[in-house]
This record gives sequence, structure tokens and C-alpha cells, in this order.
Amino acid sequence: ACRPAAPTESAATPRRIVALTVGSVDTLARLGALDRVVGVEEDCFVPGTEGLVKLRNDDHAGPSKALNVEAILALAPDLVVAKRDLEPVLGGRGVDVFWASNATDLDGIAADVRALGARIGLDDRAEEVVRAMRAEADAIAAEVAALPRVRVYYEAGRAGRTVGRGTVVDAMLRLAGGVNVAGDLPLANPVLTSEAILAADPE
Repeated sequence: ACRPAAPTESAATPRRIVALTVGSVDTLARLGALDRVVGVEEDCFVPGTEGLVKLRNDDHAGPSKALNVEAILALAPDLVVAKRDLEPVLGGRGVDVFWASNATDLDGIAADVRALGARIGLDDRAEEVVRAMRAEADAIAAEVAALPRVRVYYEAGRAGRTVGRGTVVDAMLRLAGGVNVAGDLPLANPVLTSEAILAADPE
């Protein structure tokens, strides 16, 4: 069963947040808290983050480089949102960290939204966001229910790089009526040859 990410306890409501996952930035935007964010990962594409400090983070589709912890500390954050993969470099640095989960299904994502909303003092808004998410997902599912499934190749960042089973994008494709041509692959970001893509016959 999916559990919400456990927040680190703090008496103060965070006002200077560094968010190191695109999903958390999107959640903060939906919660109406983007004005509290002072730094995001370098490849963040969420509208409204263009003028924020961009930080390199291993957890994204771009080239992997070491996370610059000093650059994070220089922003004087009162909360950092990151995945557990970064605990070895962020742990013990005197930074309050909210550890985001790797949830890909709607229930798990909803739990994350509620947990982050509670951590920043926006519980009621988080419930509104979850209700809207579920309503939108139900509407999409109903709209495509009677339609034939469509084979989809999703390109992630560069030619051949795609998404496999257990990823958010794979779940979104299935919800929208698609069949991910790489959906049977256990890797999060497999790389397919041109021949493999053509053989999968995406529509």
C-alpha cells in the first residue's frame, strides 16, 4: 500500500522552499504556494519557475551531475523537498527535508499532495486539489473508455529515451487511452534503438 511521504517536524510554516522534483513543484503550484519556492531543479518546466534559482539534481531526465548542496544552503531554505535518493548528501546538513515518495498511481500521488499540503499549512487546499485530480481522472477515463487503445512512443529528453513500467508518464498514457510501447520494460527510462521503435509500430 502507498503511504504519504513522512515530513520532518518543524514548528514554523515554510516560506523559503527548495523543491528538487518536478512533481513537487507542480504540487506546490496547485496548492497556490509557488510564491514560497526559491529554488527548483535545473530542468524544471513548471510555468512560473522561470525566474527561480535552478539547481542541478540527479533525479531528472537530463545529464546526471553531482548535486551542489552548498548552492541549496546559500538559498537559506526552511524546507527542501527531495526524494530519498538524495538523503546521503542532504542528511545531517541542518536542513529541514520533506522526503517525497516515488508514487505513480493516483492514490499514492493524492497521499503525497495531502502530506505536503499538511507540511506547509495548506491542508484544506490539498483536499481541494485531490478532489479535482480525481474528478479529472474520472472524466478522462470515461471519455476514452469506448475508444480503441492507441500505441504510443513517448520520447523523454533525447532520441530513443522513453519511459517504462511503473512511471508517472506510463500511468498517464494508460489513463488517456494509450498503450506505452515500452510499458513492459522494467526500467524507468529505457533507451530504444530506431529499429525497436519502428518494430513497436507506434501510432
